[in-house]
Amino acid sequence: MDDSLSIQVLKREFKEPLEKAVRYYSMISIWNNLKLTEREVQLLSYTAIRGTISSLSSKEEFSRLFHSSPATINNIISRLSSIGLLTKSGGKYRVNEQINLDFSKNLVIGFKLFNKTSNGEI
Repeated sequence: MDDSLSIQVLKREFKEPLEKAVRYYSMISIWNNLKLTEREVQLLSYTAIRGTISSLSSKEEFSRLFHSSPATINNIISRLSSIGLLTKSGGKYRVNEQINLDFSKNLVIGFKLFNKTSNGEI
């Protein structure tokens, strides 16, 4: 087995935490083959930054920012909840804590890609 390792570092600056969150959740979608739509990624990102998407004011602000209707928002919440990306706690929808990061901080994200051996081991 070849134990060599290649490392590539990619850097990107973002003006706003929301932009960073959109990029992160887009990568999570691709990495896990979730096939999230652009609007689903935006809602997930917005919710991570805001803390919840349950209040009327948060839905109205999301609608203004991303030109979306209340019905669309509710459909997206339903879909993201059904696949476990949003969870309901205390009557409020929040991003699942396993993928909820503090986007106001600098982030380092690592991806590991391994080749399987002929016997299925990594």
